[in-house]
Order: sequence, then structure tokens, then C-alpha cells
Amino acid sequence: MTKEQILDKVQYNAEELFRSGTFFCSESVVQTVNDLLGQPFDKNVVKLASGFPIGMGKAGCLCGAVSGGQMALGMVFRAS
Repeated sequence: MTKEQILDKVQYNAEELFRSGTFFCSESVVQTVNDLLGQPFDKNVVKLASGFPIGMGKAGCLCGAVSGGQMALGMVFRAS
């Protein structure tokens, strides 16, 4: 897959998890990236992202997709 195809897949999968109500935004990003990487982290890693949706514990100060993305960067670099 090309870089663009991978990014499109990550976006689609994370949005689907969010839209379906399965996870909030930060959780959706972390789950999607863990899946994309072949689940190098325990499936419960998404629980680490549970305090970040709706602006860090519903404070509204930071988008959960941004905080989830930051966590995902750590996952990618740690897994490689």
C-alpha cells in the first residue's frame, strides 16, 4: 500500500469506530493504529486513551483525536 492508502485506511477505520459508538475519538485512533501495526500492544492499550476524549476528561481543552494521535506516534516509534 502507498502512504496515502495507509493514511486513508487509518482515517476511515478510526472514523468508523467513532461513528459506530464503539469508541470516542482518542480511543478510536489508538485502536486503529494498534490494529494497523499488527497489534504489537495488548488489546487493552485503548484503555490508556480513555481519559482523553472530549478534550481531556470532558474539559474541552484538547481534541481527543489530537491526543490519540500523539499516543499513536509513540506507539509507532516504540513498535519500530
